[in-house]
Amino acid sequence: MYKQSKNYYLEKKNAILNSFSTLLDIMIPDLTEYLESDDLNEILSEFKESFNNSLSDIPYIGGRKNFFSRNLAYSSPAIVFWKVLKDRNVSIEKFAPIYLKALKLGVKKEYQGFKGLIMRFFQKLLIRKTFLRIAWKNQEKLSKKYTNNFIVKPIKGKEKEFDFGYLMLQCPIVEFGKSQNAEEILPFVCAYDWYRAYHSRSGLIRSKTIAEGNKYCDFKFKPGNLPKNLQKTQIPDKLKPEMDC
Repeated sequence: MYKQSKNYYLEKKNAILNSFSTLLDIMIPDLTEYLESDDLNEILSEFKESFNNSLSDIPYIGGRKNFFSRNLAYSSPAIVFWKVLKDRNVSIEKFAPIYLKALKLGVKKEYQGFKGLIMRFFQKLLIRKTFLRIAWKNQEKLSKKYTNNFIVKPIKGKEKEFDFGYLMLQCPIVEFGKSQNAEEILPFVCAYDWYRAYHSRSGLIRSKTIAEGNKYCDFKFKPGNLPKNLQKTQIPDKLKPEMDC
């Protein structure tokens, strides 16, 4: 499993870091308020080294066979970056708003222009019930195979409340965060789901996450609607996504 994990994420490393660089470009000006430029350069260098060293720690949950693998892969740099900042005595209270601002602007950029139209089109296909019925057969197999890091369970929709959903009983992102001693950032990493949901109109409804200390994450969807964040962790008003698309 160690070798499988390292090989899979090593293959995707450049794409993962290129994606995270968009967030870094947004965060760096705000980080300079708390850090000297020399310190920041050292942090960025240390981050790259730490990320390389952590590739084998990222849980392997089936690679391309599992559509959750992408979320895990692209969340991992934020966890490692926070770990490096934490070791430099940067507080989560200072870093969380900086990170949320980067998510707000970064995800908005993802959904702009032709690329954004394509993303919305494919996301609408992905949340069709027919596709989900087929997909969940595969997810259930993967849940049985990778029980230490990944367990999901589909739940039936309630006509007026939500169309479909699932429970995440074992989250690989949380497991990776624990392995890096970086649990503080996890509730804010989960906030990525809210930014995407605002722009994709997936109609996400969520009240619990494992990252907040609950036994499971509940994902419910009412496509076409704005999301409903019922969690303990809320996004401050000034950092909420803009409803202009």
